[in-house]
Amino acid sequence: MPKKEVNTPVPKRLPTSQVKTLISKQIPKQKIQKTTPINKIKPTYKYIGKESLAQLIRKSIPKQLIPTKRFATILGTMFLIVIILSVFQFPFNKLLSGDINVVVKIGYPFPFLELGADLEKSPLQFQNLLIDLVIYLIITYIIDVLINLILSIHLIKSKEELLKQPKIYKKETPTISNKITKKIFKGKSPKIKTKPNITPQ
Repeated sequence: MPKKEVNTPVPKRLPTSQVKTLISKQIPKQKIQKTTPINKIKPTYKYIGKESLAQLIRKSIPKQLIPTKRFATILGTMFLIVIILSVFQFPFNKLLSGDINVVVKIGYPFPFLELGADLEKSPLQFQNLLIDLVIYLIITYIIDVLINLILSIHLIKSKEELLKQPKIYKKETPTISNKITKKIFKGKSPKIKTKPNITPQ
């Protein structure tokens, strides 16, 4: 018998442009999201260990010895007291008697301002002013420190302020009698006898 010829199907080759379109249709398109740049926020606090020289000096000095805001007010009141004292020392008797050569001296212990009949002479005594200023600064600092020390005393503080203040609890050191009793009773703790658990057969 003659053999029948079998026609095998030959696949048709598609052009490259059609292949690309088919692949692009099969693969879904992904939307690319734009990333917004993150703004780096600088920390407001300073880094550990990077302390200025002024901060290190302040930490080493006690709080009571550091001058406060009242320093300027104390210095101003001192100058005011000196001016008031100089007004009281004004020679009214000489002025009433008709003496023209009256000199008004302001300043203590050294007069730094002299107001007299001689207008050509400068009323300000610069050297005396510097000496007086140094003395006033020292006295003002001492007064400020004394006020700080008085305010830091526990007797003056109110109950609310004392409650807010933290307390330090120290560990009590054991006495000789406590040490002896610990040595005696060490390792002699009473042993509790336990009954054996008997299970019924």
